[in-house]
Amino acid sequence: MQLIDEKAQLCCALQAESKVLVALSGGADSVALLYSLRELGVKKLYAAHLHHGIRAEEADRDCEFCENLCRGLNVPLSVERCDVPVVAREKHISVELAARQLRYDFLRKTLKKLDADMIALGHHRGDQAETVLMHLLRGSGLKGLCGMRYRSGDCIRPLLGVSKADIVGYLERLGQGYCSDSTNDELEATRNRIRLQLMPLLRELNPNIEETLCSMAEVLSEDEQLLSTMAQQADARCKNKRRELLQLPKPILTRVLKKRLFAEQDTVERRDIEQLIGLLKAQNGTVISLRDGKNAWVDETQLHLGVLKEQADYSFLHKIGTAVTTPCGTIRSETVEQAIIPCKGNEAYMDLERVRGSITVRSRRDADRFTPLGLEGSKLISDYLTDRKVSRFNRDMPLVCDDEGIIYVAGHTIDKRVRVTQDTKQILHLIFEEV
Repeated sequence: MQLIDEKAQLCCALQAESKVLVALSGGADSVALLYSLRELGVKKLYAAHLHHGIRAEEADRDCEFCENLCRGLNVPLSVERCDVPVVAREKHISVELAARQLRYDFLRKTLKKLDADMIALGHHRGDQAETVLMHLLRGSGLKGLCGMRYRSGDCIRPLLGVSKADIVGYLERLGQGYCSDSTNDELEATRNRIRLQLMPLLRELNPNIEETLCSMAEVLSEDEQLLSTMAQQADARCKNKRRELLQLPKPILTRVLKKRLFAEQDTVERRDIEQLIGLLKAQNGTVISLRDGKNAWVDETQLHLGVLKEQADYSFLHKIGTAVTTPCGTIRSETVEQAIIPCKGNEAYMDLERVRGSITVRSRRDADRFTPLGLEGSKLISDYLTDRKVSRFNRDMPLVCDDEGIIYVAGHTIDKRVRVTQDTKQILHLIFEEV
């Protein structure tokens, strides 16, 4: 009996020509996986075993078993030794988490070294049922209740639909032994308690609980795939527009925001997403703190995520014909014979003879005033920017000044005093290149 059926082969994109690296622990699942792939006709098989240093003599026994097994099957084996308990103490994490991290680091390093196509893992139907229950107990969303997939990136799980009983029976028919992990009988780990205590209770209520949970996970996975596709489309369509985002159905919106948050931080919890939804509804100028020193904020129309920088304080003398670099961008100047008017805000033309004294490029200050071109009377720059509906997060532009005051608000307009007229003889051209 072949354990890997056509469905598993298709879902794993598994072919005879595939170069497959088997994660071989020496346990029944990984040993059956190695034999099954060999029986399936996969021509380029490799194995990798991590000696984790947790159980001393047992770990040595497992490693020796894997070496003898691969030697007999003529399968190249890569072995690496580490001390999981030491790493767990150094990183202040659980032994289980440290073992998982080291294992996957080793497997991916070996995958790259061998230029293999995929890593085959021995997870079976019982593991899938336990995973679904673990996620349920932790309050997971729909994605967590989908459990594991036959293929996730470079990892495949060809035995995901196979029961533990079938795996053991398969090895018995082959006359092939395997190693038993004594830590699987310890109740400290949550997964062990689910397998040893919770699953037997659930079987009293439903003898087919494994099949039921795995079937549910498969149905939910189809729903999750559809919602994820809809969320990708909504993400591309709405971008950072507050109104459009808030019009999305909540299951789609939460997925869009979760993706945005993962781009800024390593972990995302439900409360992080709810906080971001609240921000979308908040008034213009609201800022919230995210993890890892990041921020999220809203202006009148947009949602922003990243590091909200404080306004820098600077002042540079500027010589015509050179460039000045500020935290907000670079300002270059030149003299020209003709002004091209109207021009965009990142360019300015002015009468050089009306510029008084030295030219300075500096940061904005609260009491700054100027007389905008086309208007009568002076205005606070803050009022001018408010009238133009410029978000307070986009007001950190450089100011170009002479000895009498502001002559150019970079990105916007010049002061009326230095405008070009029919009598202008020398024209100064300023170009602002925003960061």
